[in-house]
Amino acid sequence: YARKARALAEALRVSCPSLAFDAPSGGMFLWARITNEGGPAAMDLARRALGHDVSVVPGDPFFERNPETDRLRLSFSQGSEEQLAEGARRLG
Repeated sequence: YARKARALAEALRVSCPSLAFDAPSGGMFLWARITNEGGPAAMDLARRALGHDVSVVPGDPFFERNPETDRLRLSFSQGSEEQLAEGARRLG
């Protein structure tokens, strides 16, 4: 998954400048934070992304207390590097 993680991270850097994230050092997900003031909450962005055939998971449900509504969980395990780049472009 390392190659796919790098591909997604690079695509997000290019296509989604309003997302902040650390490239994952393992696992199957990249966690991102929406940085633009007044931008959509992660839940709203996830709904809008579905309209562009992109599936992202809002981070809210992963917090037991005080959910951070600006977090997204992005999976890189299933798509090809090309699909991950296209998904990042559409998300942007």
